Amino acid sequence: MDTEPEWRRLNRANWDERVAVHLGPGSDYNSNLTQLRAGRRRLDPITEAELGSVAGLRVLHLQCHFGADTLALAQRGAEVVGLDFSAPAVDAARALAAELGLSGNARFVQSDVYEAAQAVPEPGGFDRVFVTWGAIGWLPDI
Repeated sequence: MDTEPEWRRLNRANWDERVAVHLGPGSDYNSNLTQLRAGRRRLDPITEAELGSVAGLRVLHLQCHFGADTLALAQRGAEVVGLDFSAPAVDAARALAAELGLSGNARFVQSDVYEAAQAVPEPGGFDRVFVTWGAIGWLPDI
């Protein structure tokens, strides 16, 4: 029996559908992807200031969607793990990592954020764990 709450199932279906929209022509995300492909993608100034230099650090990015921000950190020398509950988002993130030649220091895991500890049982832990301001509002309980 499926015990997943309906609100969570509907939210995931919504984000599953958004992947194609966000990666499609005319999307606001196109400039992010252009910057990422050119190696110039930056996060918002507040996040940049809070994260600081990530070169050589292990970073866990929760609710990473299709991984643009995650991969921007990988381009700057971090070993990153992106986690998202949307299978299409994780598939897109993996494809983007491969396209950019970042699969060696970026990996993506499909899991609900509330099960992150079980989904990403890293023996050495992480130096930084973050979720962007636009994603944290989707959590009913923090």
